[in-house]
Amino acid sequence: MPVINAESERVRYSAFDLSSTGTSVYNNWNGQVGVTPVKTTDIKSDTWSSVNGYITDMLGNTEVTNNEGKLTIVMILPSAGCTLFGEGEEESNHALSKLTFTGFGKCEFVEYDDAKWSQSDYENTAGLAKVKDTTTAYIAEFNDANNIDTLVIGFPELDGVIFNLKKG
Repeated sequence: MPVINAESERVRYSAFDLSSTGTSVYNNWNGQVGVTPVKTTDIKSDTWSSVNGYITDMLGNTEVTNNEGKLTIVMILPSAGCTLFGEGEEESNHALSKLTFTGFGKCEFVEYDDAKWSQSDYENTAGLAKVKDTTTAYIAEFNDANNIDTLVIGFPELDGVIFNLKKG
């Protein structure tokens, strides 16, 4: 749905619900929705670790490679026993970059009762379990409200599957 900007122009925006990242999306909300643009940066080649080293970890290391705008993402899912591969092109204007993820055929998604997962781990596992072959995701990198490098990977076709990865 288009939005009217301050210059009364109709524009379209890409959006994630970043409330879990510490970004104050609805600061002083008073009956109108205010959208604060997130200043995304170039997506850098890096390894994002969210792993405890347990076989029951929902998400292990995520490796991001940006080779002159060609993005390759490798997401290790220890609890599912598989690795997902994402490929796409980085958007030149720092908007959300579209990726196609594959590798779901080797995954066995199991929800462990004693794995000390967060609610989002359970939701992400249930969402990813619905994929049979490939799915689309969008990725962005930015500094959050606490100036921490943050990588967000969202799967809009999977109703709420989103990964917020932070450095440090």
